[in-house]
Amino acid sequence: MPLSACADAISQEPPVQARLLVAHGLSHIDLRRVWGRPLAALSSGEIATLHVVLREAGLRPHILYSDLGYDDVTAPPAAELARLERLLAVARALEAPFIRLSTGRPPGGDKPANHLLPAIRRLKALLPAAEAAGVTLLLENAPGTVGEIPSNIHSLLHALNSPFVRLAWNPGAFVRAGVAQQVPDFWLLLGRLTGAVLLEDATLLDRAACLPGEGDADLPELLVNLREARYGGVLALDSAALPAGLEGRAQLALLVLAARRLLAAAGRRG
Repeated sequence: MPLSACADAISQEPPVQARLLVAHGLSHIDLRRVWGRPLAALSSGEIATLHVVLREAGLRPHILYSDLGYDDVTAPPAAELARLERLLAVARALEAPFIRLSTGRPPGGDKPANHLLPAIRRLKALLPAAEAAGVTLLLENAPGTVGEIPSNIHSLLHALNSPFVRLAWNPGAFVRAGVAQQVPDFWLLLGRLTGAVLLEDATLLDRAACLPGEGDADLPELLVNLREARYGGVLALDSAALPAGLEGRAQLALLVLAARRLLAAAGRRG
């Protein structure tokens, strides 16, 4: 399985990001911020320049990160739809297949499960634009959002019922939301609805992020299941997801090393 990474925590300059990923043997890049700005704020000329930089480096865009879905899930979706349409234009220009977004935050700290219907309505308002553009929306299972646990994210995906919306399975985020045994309990429910896998890990005891393979996210079992299911996607890394302490380049190197060790072990078990 190929690897991608987001390197904006190391540098905001696209050529630097590209060189770092290529130096580690990565074939894909995930994008969140370049030149100090989110992707949706870039001009058409800047997007064209970015496309050239990535093409010349031999990197394929994978996931475009967005700030969509971090507001109150009950808020009107019009403003988010306008931002999504801009990001869809960026995705088409860069030939990126995915845009990642959150599932919405419950108002007033309410229970996420109480707000499935508003989340479904909001996502249904966004989905037609993605379908028309041929770009898949990846729902993030971030803690504190409506889709933070497997049963909620399944309810959203089932209600939307579109090949253009899929789960960005983040094992570390499930752990930080208190989900144990996620692969044994939820692979059959969510595996076929997964469009991308974010190779993150965390510990249940303190809900803290850690290197892939050092926590409680069932990553070895998840990778074996992906291999047996002939998963054709990419495994995404993000040094910004690790605790502060190491310089960004060192974090990226450790992430790539941990990912390759896990993949090698999964190949031996498969």
